[in-house]
Amino acid sequence: MESLVLRDPKRGIYKRLVIGQDKIRGAVLYGDVRDSGWYLDLMNEGRNIQAFRDQLLFGAPRPQ
Repeated sequence: MESLVLRDPKRGIYKRLVIGQDKIRGAVLYGDVRDSGWYLDLMNEGRNIQAFRDQLLFGAPRPQ
């Protein structure tokens, strides 16, 4: 298991995603929680996050 962490004290944001076997195993969000539903869906579905792992902490893709 490993953790991906984003800290932004100026904006009051903290995100920690626990990753294991290319899946989200847990999440801690403080401040900006708008992506919590997306993270929960990824966990519940057991989706492989390898393809977009480098963007995970920035949240769900937004429509353009």
